[in-house]
Amino acid sequence: MLTNTASASDTLRNAVDIYAPFDSDDWNNQSEAEIHVGEGQPDVYVWKDQSSNDPAPGQTLLYKIGYGNDGPIASGPVVLTDTLPDGVEVVSWHSRNGYHLWNESDGSEDQLVLTVPTVPGQWGDEIYLRVRLSDTLPLGTKLTNTVEITTAVDADPENNADEEDDAEVSEPRWDIGVRKNFGWGSLVPGGEAGYHIYARNHGNMAVDVSITDTLPAGTSFDESWQWTGWTSVPSPPEETGDDYAVWELAPMEPGEELHLNVRLNIGDVSPGTTITNCAAIGHQGDDDWPYNDSECVADTVRERGPNLRIWKESDWEDDDTIEYKLHVENIGSQRLEDVWITDTYPVSTSVEGWWDDFHRWVTGTIDASHHQAVFWIQEMDPGNTGRIELNLALDGDVVGQQGLSFVNTAEAPVAGDVYPADNQHSVVAGSGPDLFVTKWIHKGEPEPGERITFTVRAGNQNEWPWPMSNGTNARVTERLPEGMTYIDSFWTDGTHFEPLHSDLEAGLVIWDMRHYWSEEYDLFHVVVDLDEDIDPLQPLINQVEIKQTPQLDIDPFPANNVFTYAVIQPARLFLPAILK
Repeated sequence: MLTNTASASDTLRNAVDIYAPFDSDDWNNQSEAEIHVGEGQPDVYVWKDQSSNDPAPGQTLLYKIGYGNDGPIASGPVVLTDTLPDGVEVVSWHSRNGYHLWNESDGSEDQLVLTVPTVPGQWGDEIYLRVRLSDTLPLGTKLTNTVEITTAVDADPENNADEEDDAEVSEPRWDIGVRKNFGWGSLVPGGEAGYHIYARNHGNMAVDVSITDTLPAGTSFDESWQWTGWTSVPSPPEETGDDYAVWELAPMEPGEELHLNVRLNIGDVSPGTTITNCAAIGHQGDDDWPYNDSECVADTVRERGPNLRIWKESDWEDDDTIEYKLHVENIGSQRLEDVWITDTYPVSTSVEGWWDDFHRWVTGTIDASHHQAVFWIQEMDPGNTGRIELNLALDGDVVGQQGLSFVNTAEAPVAGDVYPADNQHSVVAGSGPDLFVTKWIHKGEPEPGERITFTVRAGNQNEWPWPMSNGTNARVTERLPEGMTYIDSFWTDGTHFEPLHSDLEAGLVIWDMRHYWSEEYDLFHVVVDLDEDIDPLQPLINQVEIKQTPQLDIDPFPANNVFTYAVIQPARLFLPAILK
Protein backbone atom coordinates (compact mmCIF):
# COMPACT_ATOMS: atom_id res chain seq x y z
CA MET A 1 0.00 0.00 0.00
CA LEU A 2 1.47 3.34 -1.11
CA THR A 3 0.85 6.90 0.03
CA ASN A 4 -0.36 9.13 -2.81
CA THR A 5 1.26 12.58 -2.97
CA ALA A 6 0.42 13.26 -6.64
CA SER A 7 -1.95 15.96 -7.84
CA ALA A 8 -5.34 15.45 -9.46
CA SER A 9 -5.15 14.49 -13.15
CA ASP A 10 -1.61 13.11 -12.74
CA THR A 11 -0.84 9.67 -14.19
CA LEU A 12 1.05 7.15 -12.06
CA ARG A 13 2.76 4.16 -13.61
CA ASN A 14 4.08 1.27 -11.53
CA ALA A 15 6.22 -1.48 -13.07
CA VAL A 16 7.58 -4.76 -11.70
CA ASP A 17 10.20 -7.09 -13.21
CA ILE A 18 11.31 -10.60 -12.36
CA TYR A 19 14.46 -12.37 -13.52
CA ALA A 20 15.81 -15.90 -13.35
CA PRO A 21 18.72 -17.46 -15.27
CA PHE A 22 17.82 -19.68 -18.24
CA ASP A 23 14.18 -18.54 -18.24
CA SER A 24 12.55 -20.23 -21.27
CA ASP A 25 9.87 -17.54 -21.59
CA ASP A 26 10.89 -13.98 -20.71
CA TRP A 27 7.78 -12.44 -22.29
CA ASN A 28 5.87 -12.61 -19.01
CA ASN A 29 8.73 -11.30 -16.83
CA GLN A 30 7.52 -7.70 -16.72
CA SER A 31 4.21 -6.11 -15.89
CA GLU A 32 2.99 -2.61 -15.23
CA ALA A 33 -0.15 -0.80 -14.12
CA GLU A 34 -1.24 2.74 -14.85
CA ILE A 35 -3.68 4.83 -12.82
CA HIS A 36 -4.97 8.35 -13.17
CA VAL A 37 -5.20 10.44 -10.01
CA GLY A 38 -8.80 11.60 -9.63
CA GLU A 39 -10.71 13.96 -7.42
CA GLY A 40 -14.08 13.75 -5.77
CA GLN A 41 -15.46 11.58 -2.97
CA PRO A 42 -15.11 7.90 -2.18
CA ASP A 43 -18.19 5.68 -2.50
CA VAL A 44 -17.82 2.51 -0.47
CA TYR A 45 -20.41 -0.23 -0.93
CA VAL A 46 -21.18 -3.72 0.35
CA TRP A 47 -23.36 -6.67 -0.64
CA LYS A 48 -23.65 -10.25 0.50
CA ASP A 49 -24.69 -13.69 -0.70
CA GLN A 50 -24.83 -17.18 0.82
CA SER A 51 -23.88 -20.62 -0.45
CA SER A 52 -27.31 -22.11 0.29
CA ASN A 53 -30.62 -21.15 1.88
CA ASP A 54 -31.16 -24.45 3.73
CA PRO A 55 -28.27 -24.95 6.22
CA ALA A 56 -28.49 -27.92 8.59
CA PRO A 57 -28.09 -27.86 12.39
CA GLY A 58 -24.47 -28.27 13.53
CA GLN A 59 -23.14 -27.64 10.01
CA THR A 60 -21.39 -24.67 8.41
CA LEU A 61 -22.72 -22.03 6.02
CA LEU A 62 -20.63 -19.85 3.69
CA TYR A 63 -21.40 -16.15 3.29
CA LYS A 64 -19.78 -14.10 0.52
CA ILE A 65 -19.37 -10.41 1.36
CA GLY A 66 -18.57 -8.18 -1.60
CA TYR A 67 -17.21 -4.73 -0.89
CA GLY A 68 -15.37 -1.96 -2.70
CA ASN A 69 -15.10 1.70 -3.54
CA ASP A 70 -16.83 3.01 -6.67
CA GLY A 71 -15.47 6.53 -6.09
CA PRO A 72 -12.52 8.06 -7.95
CA ILE A 73 -10.33 8.40 -4.84
CA ALA A 74 -9.33 6.23 -1.91
CA SER A 75 -11.41 6.30 1.24
CA GLY A 76 -10.34 7.04 4.76
CA PRO A 77 -10.50 4.35 7.49
CA VAL A 78 -13.28 1.81 6.87
CA VAL A 79 -15.22 -0.39 9.29
CA LEU A 80 -17.11 -3.49 8.11
CA THR A 81 -19.56 -5.04 10.58
CA ASP A 82 -21.30 -8.38 10.01
CA THR A 83 -24.09 -9.18 12.47
CA LEU A 84 -24.75 -12.91 12.80
CA PRO A 85 -28.09 -14.64 13.45
CA ASP A 86 -28.75 -16.11 16.89
CA GLY A 87 -27.19 -19.54 17.34
CA VAL A 88 -24.48 -18.94 14.73
CA GLU A 89 -20.74 -18.41 15.33
CA VAL A 90 -17.76 -17.47 13.14
CA VAL A 91 -15.49 -20.29 12.01
CA SER A 92 -13.13 -18.41 9.66
CA TRP A 93 -12.89 -15.59 7.13
CA HIS A 94 -10.49 -14.71 4.30
CA SER A 95 -10.14 -12.62 1.17
CA ARG A 96 -11.18 -14.33 -2.05
CA ASN A 97 -8.12 -12.92 -3.81
CA GLY A 98 -5.66 -13.45 -0.96
CA TYR A 99 -5.38 -9.81 0.13
CA HIS A 100 -4.38 -9.27 3.76
CA LEU A 101 -5.94 -5.83 4.21
CA TRP A 102 -8.42 -6.22 7.04
CA ASN A 103 -7.80 -6.50 10.78
CA GLU A 104 -10.32 -8.08 13.14
CA SER A 105 -11.51 -5.84 15.99
CA ASP A 106 -13.41 -6.58 19.15
CA GLY A 107 -17.16 -6.66 18.78
CA SER A 108 -20.12 -8.27 20.47
CA GLU A 109 -20.56 -12.04 20.48
CA ASP A 110 -22.88 -11.89 17.49
CA GLN A 111 -20.69 -9.61 15.37
CA LEU A 112 -17.59 -9.81 13.20
CA VAL A 113 -15.96 -6.36 13.03
CA LEU A 114 -13.17 -5.69 10.51
CA THR A 115 -11.18 -2.50 9.93
CA VAL A 116 -8.86 -1.28 7.19
CA PRO A 117 -6.94 2.03 6.82
CA THR A 118 -8.34 2.66 3.32
CA VAL A 119 -10.13 1.10 0.35
CA PRO A 120 -8.66 2.26 -3.00
CA GLY A 121 -10.87 4.02 -5.52
CA GLN A 122 -12.41 1.96 -8.35
CA TRP A 123 -11.51 -1.28 -6.59
CA GLY A 124 -13.25 -4.18 -4.87
CA ASP A 125 -12.86 -7.67 -3.40
CA GLU A 126 -14.87 -10.35 -1.60
CA ILE A 127 -14.59 -11.75 1.92
CA TYR A 128 -15.53 -15.41 2.42
CA LEU A 129 -17.09 -15.81 5.87
CA ARG A 130 -17.79 -19.34 7.12
CA VAL A 131 -20.07 -19.72 10.13
CA ARG A 132 -21.37 -22.72 12.08
CA LEU A 133 -24.93 -23.28 13.22
CA SER A 134 -25.63 -24.58 16.71
CA ASP A 135 -26.76 -28.20 16.62
CA THR A 136 -29.69 -27.21 18.86
CA LEU A 137 -31.25 -24.76 16.39
CA PRO A 138 -34.79 -25.96 15.64
CA LEU A 139 -35.74 -26.86 12.08
CA GLY A 140 -37.56 -23.99 10.38
CA THR A 141 -35.60 -21.26 12.20
CA LYS A 142 -35.13 -18.22 9.96
CA LEU A 143 -31.55 -16.90 9.78
CA THR A 144 -31.09 -13.16 9.18
CA ASN A 145 -27.56 -11.90 8.54
CA THR A 146 -26.74 -8.22 7.97
CA VAL A 147 -23.56 -6.46 6.91
CA GLU A 148 -22.66 -2.77 6.98
CA ILE A 149 -19.68 -0.75 5.76
CA THR A 150 -18.89 2.78 6.94
CA THR A 151 -16.32 5.50 6.36
CA ALA A 152 -16.17 9.17 7.33
CA VAL A 153 -16.83 10.61 3.84
CA ASP A 154 -19.10 8.65 1.49
CA ALA A 155 -20.79 9.91 -1.68
CA ASP A 156 -23.65 7.38 -1.51
CA PRO A 157 -24.50 5.93 1.92
CA GLU A 158 -27.52 4.10 0.44
CA ASN A 159 -25.32 1.18 -0.73
CA ASN A 160 -23.59 0.69 2.63
CA ALA A 161 -25.67 -2.21 3.96
CA ASP A 162 -27.18 -5.50 2.83
CA GLU A 163 -29.14 -8.35 4.36
CA GLU A 164 -29.67 -12.06 3.73
CA ASP A 165 -32.88 -13.29 5.35
CA ASP A 166 -34.06 -16.25 3.25
CA ALA A 167 -31.99 -18.99 4.94
CA GLU A 168 -33.94 -21.50 7.01
CA VAL A 169 -32.58 -24.29 9.21
CA SER A 170 -33.40 -27.49 7.30
CA GLU A 171 -33.06 -31.24 7.16
CA PRO A 172 -29.71 -32.71 6.02
CA ARG A 173 -29.19 -32.78 2.26
CA TRP A 174 -26.29 -34.38 0.38
CA ASP A 175 -25.23 -33.21 -3.08
CA ILE A 176 -21.67 -33.13 -4.41
CA GLY A 177 -20.83 -32.35 -8.02
CA VAL A 178 -17.91 -32.22 -10.45
CA ARG A 179 -17.24 -30.48 -13.79
CA LYS A 180 -14.36 -31.01 -16.20
CA ASN A 181 -12.97 -29.21 -19.24
CA PHE A 182 -9.88 -29.12 -21.45
CA GLY A 183 -7.48 -26.39 -20.37
CA TRP A 184 -4.34 -26.51 -22.50
CA GLY A 185 -2.05 -28.93 -24.26
CA SER A 186 -0.39 -30.17 -27.41
CA LEU A 187 -2.68 -32.94 -28.68
CA VAL A 188 -0.12 -34.87 -30.69
CA PRO A 189 1.76 -38.16 -30.15
CA GLY A 190 4.31 -37.44 -27.42
CA GLY A 191 2.48 -34.26 -26.38
CA GLU A 192 0.50 -33.37 -23.26
CA ALA A 193 -3.07 -32.58 -22.25
CA GLY A 194 -4.11 -30.33 -19.37
CA TYR A 195 -7.55 -30.43 -17.76
CA HIS A 196 -9.45 -28.37 -15.20
CA ILE A 197 -11.53 -30.23 -12.60
CA TYR A 198 -14.06 -28.20 -10.61
CA ALA A 199 -15.72 -29.83 -7.61
CA ARG A 200 -18.26 -28.38 -5.20
CA ASN A 201 -20.31 -29.45 -2.21
CA HIS A 202 -23.80 -28.28 -3.21
CA GLY A 203 -25.39 -29.91 -0.18
CA ASN A 204 -25.66 -28.69 3.42
CA MET A 205 -23.61 -31.45 5.09
CA ALA A 206 -19.80 -31.73 5.37
CA VAL A 207 -18.60 -34.94 3.70
CA ASP A 208 -15.35 -36.77 3.04
CA VAL A 209 -14.99 -36.65 -0.75
CA SER A 210 -12.92 -38.57 -3.27
CA ILE A 211 -12.32 -37.47 -6.87
CA THR A 212 -11.30 -40.12 -9.40
CA ASP A 213 -9.85 -39.14 -12.76
CA THR A 214 -9.96 -41.95 -15.31
CA LEU A 215 -7.13 -41.49 -17.79
CA PRO A 216 -7.55 -42.14 -21.51
CA ALA A 217 -5.78 -45.12 -23.04
CA GLY A 218 -2.28 -44.18 -24.14
CA THR A 219 -1.85 -41.42 -21.55
CA SER A 220 -0.18 -41.27 -18.15
CA PHE A 221 -0.47 -38.99 -15.14
CA ASP A 222 2.20 -36.28 -14.85
CA GLU A 223 1.31 -33.75 -12.12
CA SER A 224 -1.56 -31.81 -10.53
CA TRP A 225 -1.96 -28.57 -8.63
CA GLN A 226 -4.76 -26.59 -7.01
CA TRP A 227 -5.79 -22.98 -7.64
CA THR A 228 -6.63 -21.37 -4.29
CA GLY A 229 -8.15 -18.19 -5.69
CA TRP A 230 -4.91 -16.24 -5.75
CA THR A 231 -2.10 -18.77 -6.22
CA SER A 232 -1.37 -22.34 -7.31
CA VAL A 233 -0.14 -24.98 -4.86
CA PRO A 234 0.93 -28.58 -5.57
CA SER A 235 -1.89 -31.07 -5.03
CA PRO A 236 -0.65 -34.59 -5.77
CA PRO A 237 -3.19 -37.43 -5.77
CA GLU A 238 -3.35 -39.83 -2.84
CA GLU A 239 -3.35 -42.77 -5.24
CA THR A 240 -2.40 -43.36 -8.87
CA GLY A 241 -2.56 -46.32 -11.23
CA ASP A 242 -1.95 -46.98 -14.89
CA ASP A 243 -5.30 -45.47 -15.84
CA TYR A 244 -6.52 -43.47 -12.84
CA ALA A 245 -5.65 -40.91 -10.15
CA VAL A 246 -7.55 -40.32 -6.90
CA TRP A 247 -7.65 -37.24 -4.64
CA GLU A 248 -9.19 -37.28 -1.16
CA LEU A 249 -10.81 -34.23 0.47
CA ALA A 250 -11.64 -34.62 4.13
CA PRO A 251 -13.94 -33.00 4.87
CA MET A 252 -15.53 -30.82 2.17
CA GLU A 253 -17.70 -28.20 3.85
CA PRO A 254 -21.05 -27.00 2.43
CA GLY A 255 -20.40 -24.50 -0.36
CA GLU A 256 -16.69 -25.39 -0.52
CA GLU A 257 -15.11 -25.51 -3.99
CA LEU A 258 -12.01 -27.18 -5.43
CA HIS A 259 -10.21 -26.01 -8.58
CA LEU A 260 -7.78 -28.74 -9.67
CA ASN A 261 -5.46 -28.70 -12.70
CA VAL A 262 -4.20 -32.03 -14.04
CA ARG A 263 -1.49 -32.61 -16.65
CA LEU A 264 -1.32 -35.89 -18.60
CA ASN A 265 1.41 -37.14 -20.91
CA ILE A 266 0.26 -38.44 -24.29
CA GLY A 267 2.17 -41.52 -25.38
CA ASP A 268 2.50 -43.11 -28.80
CA VAL A 269 -1.14 -42.56 -29.69
CA SER A 270 -2.09 -42.81 -33.36
CA PRO A 271 -3.33 -39.58 -34.99
CA GLY A 272 -7.11 -39.64 -35.32
CA THR A 273 -7.55 -41.40 -31.96
CA THR A 274 -10.12 -39.88 -29.59
CA ILE A 275 -8.91 -39.65 -26.00
CA THR A 276 -11.64 -39.38 -23.37
CA ASN A 277 -10.83 -38.19 -19.87
CA CYS A 278 -13.49 -38.59 -17.15
CA ALA A 279 -13.72 -37.21 -13.62
CA ALA A 280 -16.08 -38.64 -10.98
CA ILE A 281 -16.80 -37.51 -7.42
CA GLY A 282 -18.13 -39.65 -4.60
CA HIS A 283 -18.47 -40.05 -0.84
CA GLN A 284 -19.59 -42.71 1.62
CA GLY A 285 -23.33 -42.16 1.87
CA ASP A 286 -26.33 -40.85 -0.02
CA ASP A 287 -26.30 -38.29 -2.80
CA ASP A 288 -29.67 -36.65 -3.40
CA TRP A 289 -28.66 -35.54 -6.90
CA PRO A 290 -26.26 -38.06 -8.49
CA TYR A 291 -26.67 -36.60 -11.98
CA ASN A 292 -23.77 -34.16 -11.52
CA ASP A 293 -21.30 -36.69 -10.11
CA SER A 294 -19.24 -37.21 -13.28
CA GLU A 295 -18.24 -35.52 -16.52
CA CYS A 296 -16.07 -36.50 -19.48
CA VAL A 297 -14.07 -34.55 -22.05
CA ALA A 298 -13.19 -36.01 -25.45
CA ASP A 299 -10.42 -34.68 -27.72
CA THR A 300 -8.74 -36.05 -30.81
CA VAL A 301 -5.00 -36.55 -31.24
CA ARG A 302 -3.80 -35.10 -34.57
CA GLU A 303 -0.67 -35.26 -36.71
CA ARG A 304 2.31 -33.23 -35.56
CA GLY A 305 2.47 -29.77 -37.10
CA PRO A 306 0.56 -26.47 -36.80
CA ASN A 307 -2.94 -26.88 -35.36
CA LEU A 308 -4.99 -23.94 -34.11
CA ARG A 309 -8.41 -24.59 -32.58
CA ILE A 310 -10.97 -21.90 -31.82
CA TRP A 311 -14.43 -22.14 -30.27
CA LYS A 312 -16.99 -19.67 -29.01
CA GLU A 313 -19.59 -19.40 -26.26
CA SER A 314 -22.06 -16.67 -25.36
CA ASP A 315 -23.47 -15.14 -22.16
CA TRP A 316 -26.28 -12.64 -21.74
CA GLU A 317 -25.14 -9.81 -19.46
CA ASP A 318 -28.64 -8.30 -19.54
CA ASP A 319 -31.45 -8.20 -22.08
CA ASP A 320 -29.52 -5.49 -23.94
CA THR A 321 -25.96 -6.89 -23.80
CA ILE A 322 -24.33 -10.14 -24.98
CA GLU A 323 -20.79 -11.23 -24.11
CA TYR A 324 -19.13 -13.58 -26.60
CA LYS A 325 -16.08 -15.54 -25.44
CA LEU A 326 -13.58 -16.62 -28.10
CA HIS A 327 -11.28 -19.44 -26.94
CA VAL A 328 -8.02 -19.79 -28.88
CA GLU A 329 -5.89 -22.94 -28.45
CA ASN A 330 -2.62 -23.97 -30.06
CA ILE A 331 -3.05 -27.74 -29.74
CA GLY A 332 -0.39 -28.55 -32.34
CA SER A 333 3.35 -29.07 -32.06
CA GLN A 334 4.60 -25.86 -33.71
CA ARG A 335 4.84 -22.28 -32.56
CA LEU A 336 2.35 -20.00 -34.32
CA GLU A 337 3.16 -16.39 -35.13
CA ASP A 338 0.98 -13.56 -36.41
CA VAL A 339 -2.32 -15.28 -35.73
CA TRP A 340 -5.20 -13.38 -37.36
CA ILE A 341 -8.82 -13.91 -36.28
CA THR A 342 -11.86 -12.37 -37.95
CA ASP A 343 -14.90 -12.25 -35.68
CA THR A 344 -18.17 -11.44 -37.44
CA TYR A 345 -20.72 -10.27 -34.91
CA PRO A 346 -24.51 -10.16 -35.31
CA VAL A 347 -26.53 -7.47 -37.03
CA SER A 348 -28.54 -5.21 -34.72
CA THR A 349 -25.56 -5.09 -32.35
CA SER A 350 -22.54 -2.84 -31.82
CA VAL A 351 -19.26 -3.33 -29.97
CA GLU A 352 -19.13 -1.90 -26.44
CA GLY A 353 -15.60 -3.15 -25.81
CA TRP A 354 -13.30 -6.13 -25.73
CA TRP A 355 -10.48 -7.53 -23.61
CA ASP A 356 -8.11 -10.48 -23.80
CA ASP A 357 -6.63 -13.03 -21.43
CA PHE A 358 -3.32 -13.85 -23.14
CA HIS A 359 0.30 -13.68 -22.06
CA ARG A 360 1.10 -12.30 -25.48
CA TRP A 361 0.58 -9.07 -27.36
CA VAL A 362 -2.95 -8.85 -28.78
CA THR A 363 -4.46 -6.06 -30.88
CA GLY A 364 -8.02 -5.57 -32.07
CA THR A 365 -9.61 -3.46 -34.80
CA ILE A 366 -13.37 -2.89 -35.06
CA ASP A 367 -14.89 -2.59 -38.55
CA ALA A 368 -18.43 -1.48 -37.68
CA SER A 369 -19.53 -1.15 -41.31
CA HIS A 370 -18.97 -4.90 -41.86
CA HIS A 371 -19.82 -5.97 -38.30
CA GLN A 372 -16.36 -7.44 -37.84
CA ALA A 373 -13.69 -7.39 -35.15
CA VAL A 374 -10.22 -8.35 -36.39
CA PHE A 375 -7.74 -9.59 -33.76
CA TRP A 376 -4.02 -10.18 -34.08
CA ILE A 377 -2.06 -12.37 -31.66
CA GLN A 378 1.69 -11.97 -31.76
CA GLU A 379 2.60 -15.62 -31.08
CA MET A 380 1.45 -18.82 -29.40
CA ASP A 381 3.73 -21.63 -28.31
CA PRO A 382 2.52 -25.26 -28.53
CA GLY A 383 -0.03 -25.91 -25.80
CA ASN A 384 -0.78 -22.21 -25.19
CA THR A 385 -4.39 -21.14 -24.79
CA GLY A 386 -6.15 -17.84 -24.22
CA ARG A 387 -9.42 -16.07 -24.79
CA ILE A 388 -10.85 -12.83 -26.11
CA GLU A 389 -14.14 -11.47 -24.79
CA LEU A 390 -16.31 -9.23 -26.97
CA ASN A 391 -19.13 -7.21 -25.39
CA LEU A 392 -21.97 -6.30 -27.75
CA ALA A 393 -24.85 -3.86 -27.16
CA LEU A 394 -28.18 -4.63 -28.83
CA ASP A 395 -29.80 -1.92 -30.90
CA GLY A 396 -32.63 -0.25 -29.04
CA ASP A 397 -35.40 -1.53 -31.32
CA VAL A 398 -34.58 -5.20 -30.58
CA VAL A 399 -33.91 -4.95 -26.83
CA GLY A 400 -36.35 -7.19 -24.96
CA GLN A 401 -37.74 -8.83 -28.10
CA GLN A 402 -38.08 -12.61 -27.77
CA GLY A 403 -37.51 -15.29 -30.38
CA LEU A 404 -34.45 -13.62 -31.93
CA SER A 405 -31.17 -15.38 -32.79
CA PHE A 406 -27.82 -13.57 -32.67
CA VAL A 407 -25.15 -15.48 -34.61
CA ASN A 408 -21.47 -14.83 -33.95
CA THR A 409 -18.79 -16.49 -36.13
CA ALA A 410 -15.00 -16.49 -35.81
CA GLU A 411 -12.45 -17.63 -38.39
CA ALA A 412 -8.69 -18.08 -37.93
CA PRO A 413 -7.02 -19.63 -41.00
CA VAL A 414 -3.51 -20.99 -40.41
CA ALA A 415 -1.21 -22.00 -43.28
CA GLY A 416 -0.53 -25.75 -43.28
CA ASP A 417 -2.93 -26.46 -40.38
CA VAL A 418 -3.17 -30.26 -39.98
CA TYR A 419 -6.87 -30.00 -39.14
CA PRO A 420 -8.36 -26.76 -40.56
CA ALA A 421 -11.95 -27.80 -39.72
CA ASP A 422 -11.59 -26.33 -36.21
CA ASN A 423 -10.26 -22.97 -37.44
CA GLN A 424 -13.86 -21.72 -37.58
CA HIS A 425 -16.70 -21.76 -35.08
CA SER A 426 -20.14 -20.17 -34.64
CA VAL A 427 -22.37 -19.71 -31.62
CA VAL A 428 -25.96 -18.51 -31.40
CA ALA A 429 -27.45 -16.51 -28.52
CA GLY A 430 -31.25 -16.56 -28.41
CA SER A 431 -33.65 -14.18 -26.68
CA GLY A 432 -36.52 -15.65 -24.71
CA PRO A 433 -36.93 -18.82 -22.62
CA ASP A 434 -35.60 -21.93 -24.38
CA LEU A 435 -37.85 -24.81 -23.34
CA PHE A 436 -36.42 -28.25 -24.05
CA VAL A 437 -37.17 -31.91 -23.43
CA THR A 438 -35.18 -35.10 -23.91
CA LYS A 439 -35.36 -38.70 -22.69
CA TRP A 440 -33.41 -41.93 -22.49
CA ILE A 441 -33.82 -45.47 -21.17
CA HIS A 442 -32.96 -45.60 -17.48
CA LYS A 443 -33.68 -49.28 -16.82
CA GLY A 444 -34.77 -52.35 -18.76
CA GLU A 445 -34.26 -53.78 -22.22
CA PRO A 446 -36.40 -52.66 -25.18
CA GLU A 447 -37.59 -56.12 -26.16
CA PRO A 448 -41.07 -57.65 -26.63
CA GLY A 449 -42.88 -58.26 -23.34
CA GLU A 450 -40.36 -56.24 -21.28
CA ARG A 451 -40.92 -53.34 -18.85
CA ILE A 452 -38.65 -50.32 -19.33
CA THR A 453 -38.17 -47.10 -17.37
CA PHE A 454 -37.40 -43.84 -19.15
CA THR A 455 -35.81 -40.74 -17.64
CA VAL A 456 -37.31 -37.50 -18.95
CA ARG A 457 -35.40 -34.23 -18.61
CA ALA A 458 -37.36 -31.02 -19.22
CA GLY A 459 -36.94 -27.33 -18.45
CA ASN A 460 -35.62 -23.97 -19.64
CA GLN A 461 -31.98 -24.07 -20.70
CA ASN A 462 -31.58 -20.40 -21.60
CA GLU A 463 -29.66 -18.30 -19.13
CA TRP A 464 -30.67 -15.17 -17.25
CA PRO A 465 -32.42 -12.87 -18.08
CA TRP A 466 -34.77 -15.22 -19.94
CA PRO A 467 -37.10 -17.02 -17.50
CA MET A 468 -40.64 -18.01 -18.43
CA SER A 469 -43.16 -15.21 -17.98
CA ASN A 470 -44.85 -14.98 -14.61
CA GLY A 471 -48.11 -16.88 -14.43
CA THR A 472 -47.04 -19.56 -16.91
CA ASN A 473 -46.09 -23.22 -16.50
CA ALA A 474 -44.68 -25.92 -18.74
CA ARG A 475 -46.46 -29.11 -19.73
CA VAL A 476 -44.83 -32.30 -20.99
CA THR A 477 -46.77 -34.59 -23.33
CA GLU A 478 -45.81 -38.20 -24.09
CA ARG A 479 -47.13 -39.79 -27.27
CA LEU A 480 -46.59 -43.52 -26.89
CA PRO A 481 -46.70 -45.66 -30.02
CA GLU A 482 -48.95 -48.68 -30.47
CA GLY A 483 -47.42 -51.60 -28.60
CA MET A 484 -46.29 -49.47 -25.62
CA THR A 485 -48.48 -48.98 -22.51
CA TYR A 486 -48.06 -46.35 -19.78
CA ILE A 487 -47.75 -47.86 -16.28
CA ASP A 488 -46.45 -45.21 -13.85
CA SER A 489 -44.40 -42.03 -13.42
CA PHE A 490 -42.40 -40.81 -10.45
CA TRP A 491 -39.77 -38.28 -9.44
CA THR A 492 -36.13 -39.27 -8.99
CA ASP A 493 -36.65 -39.53 -5.21
CA GLY A 494 -39.36 -42.16 -5.74
CA THR A 495 -42.36 -39.85 -5.13
CA HIS A 496 -45.30 -40.60 -7.43
CA PHE A 497 -45.83 -38.00 -10.19
CA GLU A 498 -49.51 -37.99 -11.13
CA PRO A 499 -50.24 -37.05 -14.76
CA LEU A 500 -52.60 -34.19 -15.46
CA HIS A 501 -54.26 -36.35 -18.13
CA SER A 502 -53.81 -39.85 -19.53
CA ASP A 503 -55.53 -41.71 -22.36
CA LEU A 504 -54.06 -45.21 -22.45
CA GLU A 505 -55.85 -46.22 -25.62
CA ALA A 506 -54.49 -43.22 -27.50
CA GLY A 507 -51.08 -43.50 -25.81
CA LEU A 508 -51.34 -39.90 -24.59
CA VAL A 509 -49.96 -38.84 -21.19
CA ILE A 510 -49.67 -35.19 -20.06
CA TRP A 511 -47.88 -33.86 -16.96
CA ASP A 512 -48.22 -30.36 -15.56
CA MET A 513 -44.66 -29.30 -14.69
CA ARG A 514 -43.97 -25.87 -13.19
CA HIS A 515 -42.72 -22.38 -13.94
CA TYR A 516 -39.06 -22.48 -15.00
CA TRP A 517 -36.64 -19.69 -14.27
CA SER A 518 -33.44 -19.45 -16.29
CA GLU A 519 -31.31 -22.63 -16.43
CA GLU A 520 -33.78 -24.76 -14.47
CA TYR A 521 -34.92 -28.28 -15.28
CA ASP A 522 -36.53 -31.36 -13.74
CA LEU A 523 -35.96 -35.10 -14.07
CA PHE A 524 -38.64 -37.72 -13.69
CA HIS A 525 -39.13 -41.38 -14.63
CA VAL A 526 -41.80 -42.94 -16.84
CA VAL A 527 -42.51 -46.69 -16.70
CA VAL A 528 -44.01 -48.46 -19.74
CA ASP A 529 -44.67 -52.03 -20.81
CA LEU A 530 -43.92 -53.33 -24.30
CA ASP A 531 -46.46 -55.71 -25.81
CA GLU A 532 -45.33 -59.29 -26.23
CA ASP A 533 -46.43 -59.37 -29.86
CA ILE A 534 -44.61 -56.28 -31.11
CA ASP A 535 -42.45 -56.89 -34.17
CA PRO A 536 -38.76 -56.39 -33.21
CA LEU A 537 -37.99 -55.80 -36.88
CA GLN A 538 -40.29 -52.74 -37.04
CA PRO A 539 -39.29 -49.33 -35.63
CA LEU A 540 -40.96 -48.33 -32.36
CA ILE A 541 -40.88 -44.53 -32.19
CA ASN A 542 -41.74 -42.53 -29.06
CA GLN A 543 -42.25 -38.75 -29.04
CA VAL A 544 -42.23 -36.34 -26.09
CA GLU A 545 -43.02 -32.62 -26.26
CA ILE A 546 -42.86 -29.59 -23.95
CA LYS A 547 -45.14 -26.54 -24.21
CA GLN A 548 -45.79 -23.37 -22.25
CA THR A 549 -49.27 -22.74 -20.88
CA PRO A 550 -50.57 -20.15 -21.41
CA GLN A 551 -48.32 -19.43 -24.41
CA LEU A 552 -46.92 -15.97 -23.62
CA ASP A 553 -43.26 -16.28 -24.63
CA ILE A 554 -41.50 -16.83 -27.95
CA ASP A 555 -38.94 -19.66 -27.86
CA PRO A 556 -35.79 -18.80 -29.86
CA PHE A 557 -35.03 -22.49 -30.50
CA PRO A 558 -38.37 -24.33 -30.88
CA ALA A 559 -36.76 -27.38 -32.52
CA ASN A 560 -35.84 -28.81 -29.09
CA ASN A 561 -39.45 -28.56 -27.85
CA VAL A 562 -40.01 -32.01 -29.36
CA PHE A 563 -37.81 -35.06 -28.88
CA THR A 564 -38.21 -38.25 -30.89
CA TYR A 565 -36.77 -41.46 -29.44
CA ALA A 566 -36.37 -44.73 -31.33
CA VAL A 567 -37.15 -47.29 -28.61
CA ILE A 568 -36.61 -50.09 -31.13
CA GLN A 569 -34.57 -49.32 -34.22
CA PRO A 570 -33.94 -52.50 -36.23
CA ALA A 571 -30.50 -52.82 -37.77
CA ARG A 572 -30.57 -52.64 -41.56
CA LEU A 573 -29.32 -55.75 -43.34
CA PHE A 574 -27.49 -55.28 -46.62
CA LEU A 575 -27.35 -58.42 -48.77
CA PRO A 576 -24.70 -59.09 -51.40
CA ALA A 577 -25.85 -58.19 -54.91
CA ILE A 578 -25.75 -61.84 -56.03
CA LEU A 579 -28.35 -62.77 -53.36
CA LYS A 580 -30.54 -59.80 -54.29
